[in-house]
Amino acid sequence: MCGFIGEFGKRQSPKNEFNSLLKLSSNRGPDMVGYYTNFSSKDDKTPYIQLGFNRLSILDLSKNANQPVISKSKRYVVMCNGEITNYLKLKREMGLKPKHLRTNSDTEVLCHAFDYYGIREAINRINGMYAIVIYDLNEHIIYLIRDPAGIKPLYFAQTKLGWIFASQYNQIFKHLWFKSDIEVDIESLSDYLRLGYIPAPSALFKKSWMLQPGAF
Repeated sequence: MCGFIGEFGKRQSPKNEFNSLLKLSSNRGPDMVGYYTNFSSKDDKTPYIQLGFNRLSILDLSKNANQPVISKSKRYVVMCNGEITNYLKLKREMGLKPKHLRTNSDTEVLCHAFDYYGIREAINRINGMYAIVIYDLNEHIIYLIRDPAGIKPLYFAQTKLGWIFASQYNQIFKHLWFKSDIEVDIESLSDYLRLGYIPAPSALFKKSWMLQPGAF
């Protein structure tokens, strides 16, 4: 199942605070915890990035398959909650051999696909259920991607200090950047009372959203 959280902005929240938010999704991925930041290598022109991942080990049980994963080209940092069901086909199409891979995981194959095809073309080629976060280290852009059926959740929010994205909504509204200016969206609350749920892309609080199924 897995779960993740990330932030991208003008500063980096304290790691102990970040880890407490990451633990909120530990039930989704109890096997291993992964972490990435550019704090030590960041220059004055690039935003801060902090990523955390709770992993449920399925295809590859080794620590080599932990996430976040950095692509072979060193361009992309990737987190994927879910399953790429046609990853073996992608391996054949790209001519990947065991010597080219460190793991048996579908996420490593996905990273190769981003290097090989580019992000948009790779997404057009994959099948499965997934919520994906990609950080482009060259362009300093965050990509958020959700499977067409909307099986895997992905929430995000805009704050004065930057963007937050996570597998669970409580990881958004409990974040220090967000909760200082939290405000209920009355239309979303009305939808919840009328329908029993809030349709994507809306969420309960203003300046936060659920990524729509199939969105990029």
